[in-house]
Amino acid sequence: MEQKSEQLIEFGAFHLYPGERLLLRAGEPVPLTPKAFDLLLALVREPGHLIEKEALMKAVWPDSFVEENNLADNISRLRKALNDGENGQRFIETVPKRGYRFVADVKETNGATSAPIETSVSAEFRIAPPIQSHSVLRKYVWVLIAFAGVIATFLGIGIYNRFKSAPRAESLAVIPFSSEAETEYLSDGISESLINNLSSLSNLRVTARATAFSYKGTERNPQQIGKELNVSNVLTGKVTLRNDSLTVQVELVDAGTGTQLWGERYQRKLADIFTVEEEIGRQIAEKLRLRLSGEEQLQLTRRYTDNPEVYQLYLQGLYVFNKRTEEGIYKAIEYFQQAIAKDPQFAPAYPSLANCYVILSAKEGPAKLLPEAKAAALKALELDNNLAEAHSALAQIRWVYDLDQAAAESELQQALKLKPNSAVAHYQYARVLADTGRFNEAHAHIKQAIELDPFSIQYRKSVAYILFLARQYDEAIAEYKKLIVIAPEFPQSQRELGLAYEQKGMYQDAFNQLQKTYEMRENYAKVMLRADIGHLYAVWGKRDEAQQILAELIKKSEQSYVSDYDVAVIYAGLGDKDQAFGWLDKAVEQHSFWLSWLKLDPRLDPLRSDPRFSNLLQRVRMN
Repeated sequence: MEQKSEQLIEFGAFHLYPGERLLLRAGEPVPLTPKAFDLLLALVREPGHLIEKEALMKAVWPDSFVEENNLADNISRLRKALNDGENGQRFIETVPKRGYRFVADVKETNGATSAPIETSVSAEFRIAPPIQSHSVLRKYVWVLIAFAGVIATFLGIGIYNRFKSAPRAESLAVIPFSSEAETEYLSDGISESLINNLSSLSNLRVTARATAFSYKGTERNPQQIGKELNVSNVLTGKVTLRNDSLTVQVELVDAGTGTQLWGERYQRKLADIFTVEEEIGRQIAEKLRLRLSGEEQLQLTRRYTDNPEVYQLYLQGLYVFNKRTEEGIYKAIEYFQQAIAKDPQFAPAYPSLANCYVILSAKEGPAKLLPEAKAAALKALELDNNLAEAHSALAQIRWVYDLDQAAAESELQQALKLKPNSAVAHYQYARVLADTGRFNEAHAHIKQAIELDPFSIQYRKSVAYILFLARQYDEAIAEYKKLIVIAPEFPQSQRELGLAYEQKGMYQDAFNQLQKTYEMRENYAKVMLRADIGHLYAVWGKRDEAQQILAELIKKSEQSYVSDYDVAVIYAGLGDKDQAFGWLDKAVEQHSFWLSWLKLDPRLDPLRSDPRFSNLLQRVRMN
């Protein structure tokens, strides 16, 4: 762990790090909403002084009108988080009809601190902390989201200084255009299309979708957004559809000064939606004085179909896909298939369809759906070999299905050549590199992904994931804990924290964590969690319980898909090498996703000295 110079405010048993938007009690993160954190900061910076209610409301809600009960509610939440009043310790005093006073002793220092801000695997490998959350990530299919695209999640207003630098002149955030509920798919689709098209421009840094969409429905002004996202320009807009009449209003604002650089109101037929998107892209490039290559100019005007109905079906598919629910994924497949049926040459629908198949193959089995995913990705490249999304889609299949590292890297390199600002491609590349033990390279790519999409919880989680695979369990646990404070309903972080506890020999903590994850409403990986608990029981010495779960999974596999890799892991924990290798052989035939973990999964350590393990690695080309 490396010390870092940072402002520190101490009171009672608490350490408050304003720059990191982090509150610790005895070294453990204390969950606070963004407004509660802002309120605490305003109070501790004036210890012993009365702060009037109106002044507090202006400090916490500077650009909004709020009622006094909002302040009272947040004071109440803050008191609960601080355990105000317990053991005679008081922090916040109410001054009736006037305001509040912070009454505890406060010590403010600068210099080296002991906050768990950074950890390291090597001198080159540095980990940055997570950011504060706007809200909780909701339901979605998560087992294979690691390779399936951007996770749409809402996270906090502060971006950590480690990933911040002075805004570049050529940087832009496209905030989701507003619309009525029934045409939300259209406004979201236009916004996402602009993000994708503009991201292909080499001299323009565009905030990625997950982060940009976290501002959907918020009332922040462009200057606030520019400061929070470290961009110099912000594009906002509104979409209205009346029968076949489409109205799109757009405004490009200089985030530094708040001045309008360009604005336009387009009133067209719905069939002219392509022309509107092209015109907006051209105007942005012109107003920002971007120098475009011939290929980039073509990219801004490229049409994959002239049929507006096909495009609408595609946008509806993206809309339900980005809800990240199992139902949404199945519905997205229907929309993408309908779009392809109406226009088989519409290339963008194919990689989106492939991503759906990848996600659902966790439930239905890789051998059933991944050949279809592969065919879809290849078809997209047949239609347009310069479609970065198709190369990214094929890369994940090359890795998790074919276990062909060289092919996966080649596809990701091509994706990044075509779209250097693709957060998805950087993230996927980081996963491939981490799974094969190239941790420093993995960190370099995940850092770039976070810079492009700082509000993505999936990318932040990958920092802890890399530490876990590097067997830096103490550091990984610290990162997972901070992440869980931010997004407690994100199952992957919860599960992997349990796995890290197990490797530390903290078996009861591991069981509590894994069982909690198993019971989460948002968790769709029940079978895998049962296998995790089965392995835990085995190494914990609870063999009867492990055998019971083993029998349960084997019986279940007769009716539905169960990964043979999961069964093998339990046998490895029980010390039954013959059975473990037998099931791993089946996993190879089954094309189990989790074979990508084979080289580094610590639960398979008892097998590594056996010659059969080296043979297995050679079979899957991971030696």
